[in-house]
Amino acid sequence: MTFSLKTIRPITELRTRADDLFKLSKKSDGPVVITQNGVAVGVLMAADIYERLQDNVEESRLLEMMDEAEKDIKNNDTFSHAEFKKRVETALKSPAK
Repeated sequence: MTFSLKTIRPITELRTRADDLFKLSKKSDGPVVITQNGVAVGVLMAADIYERLQDNVEESRLLEMMDEAEKDIKNNDTFSHAEFKKRVETALKSPAK
């Protein structure tokens, strides 16, 4: 992943101007990369941007699960509701691993 030079800042700037960096994150609608000795050591972002990122990750996981389910259906790798219920009941009775 590449970042604009405008959104890469040294850690000393984080120490002295954190509020400005949050504003920059909001303005750029993305993360601000924090560097130490020229090496990326962290990422700072506004809370709403983080929430949006988390929502996208959750949506992506759901889409992956749906793709997997569709493959299972195509491969006839399915089971009945009764079998599902039986498996859940067995799992609930088994001690945690």
